[in-house]
Amino acid sequence: MVTTTDWRRRLTAPTVGVVDWSASRPDRLAVVSTESGVSQAWSWDLRSDTRRQASAEGVGAEEAHITPDGKGVVWWLDPQGDERGRWMVTPFDGGSATSLFPGLPDMWMSGLSLVADSVVAGFADEDSYMVVVRHGSEPTREIYRHEQPAGA
Repeated sequence: MVTTTDWRRRLTAPTVGVVDWSASRPDRLAVVSTESGVSQAWSWDLRSDTRRQASAEGVGAEEAHITPDGKGVVWWLDPQGDERGRWMVTPFDGGSATSLFPGLPDMWMSGLSLVADSVVAGFADEDSYMVVVRHGSEPTREIYRHEQPAGA
């Protein structure tokens, strides 16, 4: 016999989804989970079976990616729930989140590529679309801005 308590537990049970493996550290994952009560980004070390919450700001995280070297969890910060925000990165082993593209204003996301020591992202605002790139610790460089999306 199913009780009301069983039914509620089944529908409110934490979920884990959107899993991303590190290219160079397959024992390290970034996941989105609801175990904190809201969808958030988490780091997951398969070797020690340890999970740490990487995001806690805004309305929750819908995406979680891991840097190719496995040292950081990248997630989208949407402060107000209007899908406008910025990419953040939190150290895999814990610590404070920082902007993946320091100095950029909040915009709508339009793609992300993480490779080796470089990151490229697309963004949009009310007036235009843009693509930015950052290599290592160098400053963010805008490489495209137009009223039409790149590739359109």
